[in-house]
Amino acid sequence: GFLFLKINFNIFSHKIKSFIKYSIPVLIILGVILSILHTPLYPLPSKQEDAIASLLPYVTGKLFITTPNDRSYYSFYGYGTIYYNITSSEGGTRVLASKENILLNKELRLAINNGSCGYIKKISNNLGVTNFIGYESICNTFLSCNFKFYKENNGAGLYKKY
Repeated sequence: GFLFLKINFNIFSHKIKSFIKYSIPVLIILGVILSILHTPLYPLPSKQEDAIASLLPYVTGKLFITTPNDRSYYSFYGYGTIYYNITSSEGGTRVLASKENILLNKELRLAINNGSCGYIKKISNNLGVTNFIGYESICNTFLSCNFKFYKENNGAGLYKKY
């Protein structure tokens, strides 16, 4: 951009100056139109995500969320922290979490997916987790581990460990 401004336009003919003068705004407008057309819209939350979000007001301790695809739980941690003052086992961001904490959270997620009740309880104790939100089949794991069922909405369940 800076080099363009340093050009001596006096050396160009009137036609070229006019072309440059009118083509730059057209290029800018085309760039904006291309950006609008090719930038995806922010995705709307799915039914599953709405169900999980509806349980956040009922969380009363440190939270661990696991979903079948595990793609969106970080957004719930942020939302819960901002609107309901919820803390999570993973902290506010993975960037600030210790390697040990990240490893324990991965192990807890794996233990939940495998239904390893003893390991779930051991790791959740180490992390201080007392609230779990899961979806559909994962809820069965929490029930089989004798966690207290607290609330359900559209397949998402909140379970508390006492």
